Formats: sequence, C-alpha cells, structure tokens
Amino acid sequence: MITAQDIEAGLGARQFQLYYQPKFSMAHGEVCGSEALVRWCPPDGSVIEPGAFLPLTHSAGLSPRMSAYIVARLFEDMAVLGPTRFAPVSFNTVATDFEDDALSGQIFAGMAATGTAPASLEIEITEHHALSCSPRVLANIRRLREAGLGLVMDDYGLGYSSVDTLSKWPFTSIKLDQGLVQRMLNSDKNAGIVRSAIRMAHELDIGLVAEGVETAAQYHFLVEAGCMKMQGYLISRPLALAALIAHERFAPCPVSMAVGLVQMAIVDHIQWRRKMVAYTLRHAGEPADSPQRAATDFPTLNCDKCQIGRWYRNEGATLAGSPTFALSERAHRRLHAIGAELVERMGQGADLEQVRPMLGSLQQTSLELLGSLLSLEDHGLATIYASGKPAPEGAARVCGLEMPAAVM
Repeated sequence: MITAQDIEAGLGARQFQLYYQPKFSMAHGEVCGSEALVRWCPPDGSVIEPGAFLPLTHSAGLSPRMSAYIVARLFEDMAVLGPTRFAPVSFNTVATDFEDDALSGQIFAGMAATGTAPASLEIEITEHHALSCSPRVLANIRRLREAGLGLVMDDYGLGYSSVDTLSKWPFTSIKLDQGLVQRMLNSDKNAGIVRSAIRMAHELDIGLVAEGVETAAQYHFLVEAGCMKMQGYLISRPLALAALIAHERFAPCPVSMAVGLVQMAIVDHIQWRRKMVAYTLRHAGEPADSPQRAATDFPTLNCDKCQIGRWYRNEGATLAGSPTFALSERAHRRLHAIGAELVERMGQGADLEQVRPMLGSLQQTSLELLGSLLSLEDHGLATIYASGKPAPEGAARVCGLEMPAAVM
C-alpha cells in the first residue's frame, strides 16, 4: 500500500518521470503537440500509473511539491527536445498550486534558463479545481497567459458548470473528457453533447482536443463532428522521453478527410449570410437620414478575417488543389464584395426596393458557395467510408489521401 511517506521518498530520489502522449491534427494527420504525464518509476523496474498515487498526493498536501517537481523535470526535458513537433507540451497542475507566486515564478525562471518559448507550453487545469479558486490563483494564471502560455480546461464534460467557467477564465483550449469520448457512440444524447462542445469551441475560437480515442469508429465520428485534435491509444500510448525522440513514425491515422471542418465552414457561412441579410432589412426600413444607418452591426466584411475566410487560409487549405474548393473561394469573395456594397448603400440611405437586386445576388452567390461546400463534404464522407477502394484515375492528394480531382 502506497503511503505519503513513500511519495515523499520517491520525490527525493527523483523516481517520478514524465511520459509524453502525442496529440494529432485531425485535419492533417500529423503530430501537433503532446501532453506530459507523470509516472512513478521505482527501482524495481515497474511503472506506476498516476491514479495510484495522485489522489493521495493531493489529500496529503503534497500537491505543490509534486507540481514543482513536474515543472522542474519538464524544463529538463524541454532543454533536450528543443523546438519540436511535440510542442506545445501541456502539463497538469492543480489550480490551487498557484495560490502563491512560487509555481508561476518557477515557470518563468525555467523558460528563461532553457530558452523555452512560452507558446511551447500549455497548463492543464481541471474545471473542478478552477471553480473553487481564489482571485490570487486566477491572477497568477493570467500572468502566465499574458506571457504567451496556453491554458487548457481538462476533463471538459464531467458535469460541472463548464460554460460559466469558460466565460471567467482565459482558456485557450478545452479537452473532452475521455469518458465522454468513450460514451459518445452509445447514444444520440452523448453524441449531441460532443458535437455541441466542438461547435462551441469553434464559436469561441479556442482549441479542442478529444482525449482517450481508442477506435477508428470514435476517430471518424470526431472527424465528422469537426474536431481539430485528438490523443489516445489509437495512435500512441504515452512514451518516455527517449522513446518519444526515437519515434519517427506513429500508427497511421485512419484514412479520412477533415469533413467536419467543411461542415463548420457551411454553418459559418449561413450565420454570416443571415447576419448580412438581417442588417440590410433592419436598416433599409429606417429613414434615409437616420443615424442608425451608421451602425456597424453587420458581419465581418474582410473576407480573410471572417471565420470561413480563416478556414480557407488554414485547415481548408489542405483542399486547395480541388477545383470545387477554388469555385467556393471565388464565391466567398464575391459575397463579401456584395456585403460591402450593401453596407455602403445603407449609409447612403437606400431603401429596400433599391437594394432588392443586390439581395438577390447575395442569395444566388450564397447558393453557389453552399453547393461547392456540400460537394466537398460529400467527397470527404466518401474518402472516409470508401477508403479501401483504389483511387480513381486523376485523383489528387488531399491531407495525404487520394481524392477525386473533379469534385463538382
């Protein structure tokens, strides 16, 4: 039976090591970071999982010492890793360990001593611990965020007041709890919770990682739902540092295309169009000289900065070789040109009859864009579920996968 004295002795003898579980991009199928996980490695050669000692560590008041030990070992490892595909590296802490300045000061000192970029690190805090934290804790966390470190809400979906916590803390990412990932294929309700969480993260413009992915069925569900990143035994177990460095190739991701991200783009466009039409109808009925016509309650007019525009330049760029992708991007730019003209006409006092033809053009161009995106989505689904079939003649590589060159 493990005692608090055993843990203290293990810390003194440096028996605790960090193992690293890679995270993978579901858009590109490549390593895009990792999580540092503590393991107890006593002299007998065994490896003790954290569930066997962390609860006692917390209850015995050893959490601050364990966190300080983990941070020290992490910077030792970061000095070996250097700039790497395994960054950003996330590490787990207890929020109350930031009650004083010691841990945050240790992190700042570690970055300075090793030359570790702040963006290479992410702090993971469970929502349960965040709920009961003092303003001092939040202030120390904010200092680290302002310096450039990421902040991850761990175990999202365990049943606390997650949305309220997200509104108060400067989280840059959330992690879907592995229990929720394991249950999501068992019922429509659980599936809906996962889809809603993924969409919410997208709307908030924060990252989302699904942890505990173990089967191809789970992977494909998350791809369809628009999940950006995952980690789990399907691709890799946690690895000791030496094994991580030596690992050149991981188990391949199941054949897929980021079809859920196309669906996200479809919803983003629908929301942009609705806001544009609502803006026009709202102000076209006002007097021509109304000061309300100068209101800026229209959607983003810069076609590179709206949500779907960012998709074109980032995740969607993996589809850039497709003719349909090019058609959709041209339609997207025309929509923004029409939107800018509508805003200008509202400022000039135009009424509904004067802008009705422009609204018609907006609708027609919107349908062209939606048609192109839906075609991309259909072929993404075909890529997932017909992956065992040979690629047709003239196929192009998309995300490392074969995809028909003509997708119209």
